[in-house]
Amino acid sequence: MGTVINADLIEEFTTMFRAEHREVRDGLLDLVHALVANHMEECRALLGEIGALAGPHFRYEEEALYPALVPFFGGDLVDKLYAEHDDAIAIAFRLVDIVQADSLAPHEISEAVRLTRTLLPLVSKCEGLSLMAEVLERREIDRVFAARKCSLEQGLDLLAH
Repeated sequence: MGTVINADLIEEFTTMFRAEHREVRDGLLDLVHALVANHMEECRALLGEIGALAGPHFRYEEEALYPALVPFFGGDLVDKLYAEHDDAIAIAFRLVDIVQADSLAPHEISEAVRLTRTLLPLVSKCEGLSLMAEVLERREIDRVFAARKCSLEQGLDLLAH
């Protein structure tokens, strides 16, 4: 533990990790714009895209990355990461419920925008976890990549019931 692993492997991980967070961030920002414009069909499509991106991402983080971080952060802090995912999922489902209407009243738009914005700090906070990958052992990074491959192949949508 604590050994800096191959720089190319770290670069691959951080590039992939950042790209996934960037896609979710952009989807959330687009969702805010669609909400403000009261374009519910676009909102529903964006939530579908975000769910399809975040489902596999959350899964490999929870199955491989978070357990690898316990020696650094401790179990209590890693448990908070899991809880943040649970909160994000609950917010996403709430947003799905809200955008089922053909049009929203101004107070509903405000609430949906507020909820969407609460997800953005999670994305940026999670992005910082790539810094910790630099001190993971090679086998831990390999587990993250394997879990990612499996989660992408299974394609479990975050919003699927």
